Amino acid sequence: MSAEKKIPPEMFDPKCNMTPEMTAKLYDNWSGYYEEEIITQRNCRAPRVCAGAVAKALGGSDRGKARVLDVGAGTGACGEEVRRSGFLMWVPGPERARKR
Repeated sequence: MSAEKKIPPEMFDPKCNMTPEMTAKLYDNWSGYYEEEIITQRNCRAPRVCAGAVAKALGGSDRGKARVLDVGAGTGACGEEVRRSGFLMWVPGPERARKR
């Protein structure tokens, strides 16, 4: 992944008025370098926070048997972190973006 890639500036333009189709296209185009840019370069904590929240919510259950549906899975980073924390029945769910 190129370190030169940046978050698409349209994401932060309050006057952009992006349609759902425009948003889907933006994420499709961004998907190839999203994980490198957001998770790695910017040290995004969201996957770890998500896994912690799942663990807290399902604290008393058997992690190996609990089923976790990841809706809006995107790149799957949160689901992978949930799986690493012991929830083996993680199921990737629907995602609006066509590319991952």
